[in-house]
Amino acid sequence: MKISPDLSIDKLYQEYATFKYYWDSYTTEEREKLLKDFKQRLYHLG
Repeated sequence: MKISPDLSIDKLYQEYATFKYYWDSYTTEEREKLLKDFKQRLYHLG
């Protein structure tokens, strides 16, 4: 899963919901990286 850097909050939430839905298909390292990316993007949006 690739996280786009320039999304609105709605798009970000949609990506996050998809990520959570497929949680079991990611490795621990991928989960940590994606969660970190989501947090950084939320910080920049808010």
